[in-house]
Amino acid sequence: MGSWGMGHFENDTALDWSYELQESDNLNLLTSTIGKVLNQDYIDADDASMAVAALAILAHLKGNSSIEIDESSLEWVEKYQGKLEISDDLLKQGLKALDAIMGNESELKDLWEEEEDCYPAWCEKMLELKQALS
Repeated sequence: MGSWGMGHFENDTALDWSYELQESDNLNLLTSTIGKVLNQDYIDADDASMAVAALAILAHLKGNSSIEIDESSLEWVEKYQGKLEISDDLLKQGLKALDAIMGNESELKDLWEEEEDCYPAWCEKMLELKQALS
Protein backbone atom coordinates (compact mmCIF):
# COMPACT_ATOMS: atom_id res chain seq x y z
CA MET A 1 0.00 0.00 0.00
CA GLY A 2 3.03 2.30 0.31
CA SER A 3 1.98 3.63 3.69
CA TRP A 4 3.80 4.07 6.95
CA GLY A 5 0.81 5.09 9.03
CA MET A 6 -2.92 5.57 8.87
CA GLY A 7 -2.80 9.35 8.68
CA HIS A 8 -4.38 11.02 5.68
CA PHE A 9 -0.97 11.88 4.22
CA GLU A 10 1.02 8.91 5.52
CA ASN A 11 1.15 7.16 2.16
CA ASP A 12 3.03 7.73 -1.07
CA THR A 13 -0.06 8.37 -3.14
CA ALA A 14 -1.42 11.17 -0.97
CA LEU A 15 1.97 12.85 -0.74
CA ASP A 16 2.41 12.70 -4.51
CA TRP A 17 -1.07 14.21 -4.86
CA SER A 18 -0.14 17.01 -2.44
CA TYR A 19 2.76 17.98 -4.72
CA GLU A 20 0.26 18.36 -7.54
CA LEU A 21 -1.86 20.53 -5.25
CA GLN A 22 1.03 22.98 -4.90
CA GLU A 23 0.66 23.83 -8.59
CA SER A 24 -3.00 24.75 -8.13
CA ASP A 25 -4.61 28.05 -7.16
CA ASN A 26 -8.24 26.86 -7.08
CA LEU A 27 -10.44 23.94 -6.00
CA ASN A 28 -10.45 22.14 -9.36
CA LEU A 29 -7.98 19.44 -8.28
CA LEU A 30 -9.94 18.74 -5.11
CA THR A 31 -13.22 18.62 -7.03
CA SER A 32 -11.89 16.27 -9.72
CA THR A 33 -10.17 14.02 -7.16
CA ILE A 34 -13.37 13.63 -5.16
CA GLY A 35 -15.43 13.18 -8.33
CA LYS A 36 -13.19 10.38 -9.56
CA VAL A 37 -14.11 8.28 -6.52
CA LEU A 38 -17.81 8.83 -7.12
CA ASN A 39 -17.54 7.50 -10.68
CA GLN A 40 -16.20 4.05 -9.76
CA ASP A 41 -18.08 0.85 -8.99
CA TYR A 42 -15.12 -0.48 -7.02
CA ILE A 43 -12.92 2.34 -5.73
CA ASP A 44 -9.22 2.01 -6.47
CA ALA A 45 -7.00 2.38 -3.36
CA ASP A 46 -4.87 5.12 -4.92
CA ASP A 47 -7.92 7.12 -5.95
CA ALA A 48 -9.36 6.70 -2.46
CA SER A 49 -6.10 7.83 -0.83
CA MET A 50 -6.02 10.95 -2.99
CA ALA A 51 -9.67 11.68 -2.20
CA VAL A 52 -9.06 11.33 1.53
CA ALA A 53 -6.18 13.80 1.20
CA ALA A 54 -8.45 16.19 -0.72
CA LEU A 55 -11.11 15.87 1.97
CA ALA A 56 -8.58 16.62 4.69
CA ILE A 57 -7.65 19.78 2.77
CA LEU A 58 -11.33 20.73 2.54
CA ALA A 59 -11.70 20.28 6.29
CA HIS A 60 -8.80 22.66 6.82
CA LEU A 61 -10.17 25.19 4.36
CA LYS A 62 -13.41 25.08 6.38
CA GLY A 63 -11.34 26.00 9.44
CA ASN A 64 -11.03 22.60 11.08
CA SER A 65 -7.33 22.41 11.85
CA SER A 66 -7.66 19.30 14.01
CA ILE A 67 -7.45 17.11 10.90
CA GLU A 68 -3.87 16.21 10.13
CA ILE A 69 -2.32 17.23 6.82
CA ASP A 70 1.25 17.41 5.57
CA GLU A 71 3.34 20.56 5.87
CA SER A 72 3.24 21.60 2.21
CA SER A 73 -0.55 21.19 2.12
CA LEU A 74 -0.83 23.25 5.29
CA GLU A 75 1.13 26.03 3.59
CA TRP A 76 -1.23 25.80 0.59
CA VAL A 77 -4.27 26.03 2.88
CA GLU A 78 -2.82 29.05 4.67
CA LYS A 79 -2.24 30.73 1.31
CA TYR A 80 -5.78 30.17 0.00
CA GLN A 81 -7.97 29.92 3.11
CA GLY A 82 -10.69 32.54 2.92
CA LYS A 83 -9.95 33.15 -0.77
CA LEU A 84 -11.59 30.03 -2.18
CA GLU A 85 -15.32 29.49 -1.85
CA ILE A 86 -16.28 25.97 -0.82
CA SER A 87 -19.74 25.20 -2.11
CA ASP A 88 -22.28 23.14 -0.19
CA ASP A 89 -22.39 20.85 -3.22
CA LEU A 90 -18.65 20.14 -2.97
CA LEU A 91 -19.02 19.31 0.71
CA LYS A 92 -21.97 17.00 -0.05
CA GLN A 93 -19.95 15.29 -2.78
CA GLY A 94 -17.05 14.96 -0.37
CA LEU A 95 -19.19 13.31 2.28
CA LYS A 96 -20.66 10.98 -0.32
CA ALA A 97 -17.15 10.06 -1.48
CA LEU A 98 -16.02 9.40 2.08
CA ASP A 99 -19.02 7.14 2.67
CA ALA A 100 -18.11 5.25 -0.51
CA ILE A 101 -14.46 4.91 0.57
CA MET A 102 -15.60 3.48 3.90
CA GLY A 103 -18.13 1.22 2.14
CA ASN A 104 -18.03 -2.30 0.80
CA GLU A 105 -16.76 -1.42 -2.68
CA SER A 106 -13.45 0.17 -1.68
CA GLU A 107 -10.00 -1.32 -2.15
CA LEU A 108 -8.57 1.05 0.48
CA LYS A 109 -11.07 -0.18 3.07
CA ASP A 110 -10.32 -3.78 2.08
CA LEU A 111 -6.59 -3.19 2.55
CA TRP A 112 -7.11 -1.66 5.98
CA GLU A 113 -9.44 -4.52 6.97
CA GLU A 114 -6.55 -6.91 6.30
CA GLU A 115 -4.60 -5.01 8.97
CA GLU A 116 -6.86 -6.18 11.79
CA ASP A 117 -4.94 -4.31 14.51
CA CYS A 118 -5.14 -1.01 12.61
CA TYR A 119 -8.57 -1.18 11.00
CA PRO A 120 -10.59 0.22 13.95
CA ALA A 121 -8.21 3.18 14.28
CA TRP A 122 -8.42 3.85 10.51
CA CYS A 123 -12.22 3.82 10.75
CA GLU A 124 -12.01 6.30 13.62
CA LYS A 125 -9.82 8.63 11.53
CA MET A 126 -12.33 8.45 8.69
CA LEU A 127 -15.20 9.23 11.07
CA GLU A 128 -13.27 12.21 12.47
CA LEU A 129 -12.78 13.47 8.92
CA LYS A 130 -16.48 13.00 8.20
CA GLN A 131 -17.37 15.00 11.30
CA ALA A 132 -14.94 17.76 10.30
CA LEU A 133 -16.66 18.07 6.92
CA SER A 134 -20.22 17.99 8.29
